[in-house]
Amino acid sequence: RWIAISVIDDASWNGLCEIADWGDLRDLNVDERWHRHDEIDERIASFTAECNDRELMEDLQGVGVPAGAVLDAGDVVNDP
Repeated sequence: RWIAISVIDDASWNGLCEIADWGDLRDLNVDERWHRHDEIDERIASFTAECNDRELMEDLQGVGVPAGAVLDAGDVVNDP
């Protein structure tokens, strides 16, 4: 299952780090994050693979990170 996550500023980065328990990455500024984007992409892929998409979406939204579970046709029909 896929989830869309948008880190739009330092606050949303800190929220993602909180939910993913990435204390070692939390204090990176935007330039440092850019230079380490391959590592960060791998960590996001590993982390999200272990999560329920809907629960992760709610957890991320709860700390101010824009996120949404990607719905397939069946999900769209059954989504309240």
